[in-house]
Amino acid sequence: MKSAVSLKSVTTEVSENEESYNPIMISNLISDKYVSKILMSTYKKPKSVQNISAHYGIPIAVCYRKVRQLEKLGFMNCVGDKLNGNGKRVKLYQSQIVNAHFFMEKGKFRARVQLSSGIVDDFGGSCSLMDENGP
Repeated sequence: MKSAVSLKSVTTEVSENEESYNPIMISNLISDKYVSKILMSTYKKPKSVQNISAHYGIPIAVCYRKVRQLEKLGFMNCVGDKLNGNGKRVKLYQSQIVNAHFFMEKGKFRARVQLSSGIVDDFGGSCSLMDENGP
């Protein structure tokens, strides 16, 4: 299945030199200590960036940056907003990842991410860690 916006062509702040995501970059992003906390904390219930930052000890600027990266990839969505204790409206974000798999297939590292919308996106196929002629 393909999404309306191809996740592979999205360029974000993970690497300024890369034009697209490869499976290693996706693996590194999802396994990042802050990103994994953000995704797990918003899997069942949407939360504000401020709530995630305070609860998990993630610096607020880092938390906003990571949420933006995940949102650009479609791995996280803003699902609403609410008033906080100060009467300020804050956005609520929720993880869209149902599962993510990282694996080797025919000598190539691959990543497969299934979103809650049912979209399954594969990253890989052209990313080989070894030269075809040997080490």
